[in-house]
Amino acid sequence: MIKQASEKPDCKAVVNWSHIRLLHNTSETPDEKEMDYFEGLVKALDKKEIWNHVDLAETTWYRLNDQESKEISIIDKWGKVDPLSSFSKIVKNMGAVKRSSVYVKMADREMAEQIKKGM
Repeated sequence: MIKQASEKPDCKAVVNWSHIRLLHNTSETPDEKEMDYFEGLVKALDKKEIWNHVDLAETTWYRLNDQESKEISIIDKWGKVDPLSSFSKIVKNMGAVKRSSVYVKMADREMAEQIKKGM
């Protein structure tokens, strides 16, 4: 079974340490300036025809029934339903995670790093 799997391209890449590598990622809650830099970097890679993969991780800090878009609701004594963030400044300010990452092939990493340094 291992021999069969090792013939697959993705498996070969992992075994040979030639899999894609992280070039850059933003903070968990990037501001506009940080996202502008990230998008500029991806455009620069595309312009130089360097293969890249962008991963957008958008989640809340908690999950409710595996539905990331739902927020925990609070029901008051009168039956009114409001989101937890309307009651808690801490929850409201935590916000969602919106980390963006860009990966490149190992063979292109050095050139990609040079592009990143030049930005």
